[in-house]
Amino acid sequence: MERRELRPREAGAIKDCVETMKDSVDELRNIHFILSFNSISRRTRQLPPSRLRPNFSRSNAQPTSIPSLKGSDIEFQIANIKTWISAAITDEDTCTEGFEERNITDEVMIKIRKSIVNVARLTSNGLALINKLIY
Repeated sequence: MERRELRPREAGAIKDCVETMKDSVDELRNIHFILSFNSISRRTRQLPPSRLRPNFSRSNAQPTSIPSLKGSDIEFQIANIKTWISAAITDEDTCTEGFEERNITDEVMIKIRKSIVNVARLTSNGLALINKLIY
């Protein structure tokens, strides 16, 4: 396959896709934080909340409270996890739709879509596992 320069439309679509995928990563980091906090909460209860908060790379947003998967808020936290996974899947779909709308060449679309499909499959599997939880 011959190497060529990207057309401005293709470069723009890829840039938009990268931004959308960063949103997906942020949503999945939220889940990682909740699950990580739950697994280490017994060992770190003496730490101040500022030491337990994640560092979100895009917005530097900090959660206002420390989540836990214990007690009465387990349903709330599982609902949050499901929402964040679903949002990540939507972001992945949005990325590939952007290629179709901009009339991107098949060569570029196939290369990018292959990566997105792998990520979407893993994310979807994560949602399926969360949906199977009994709590």
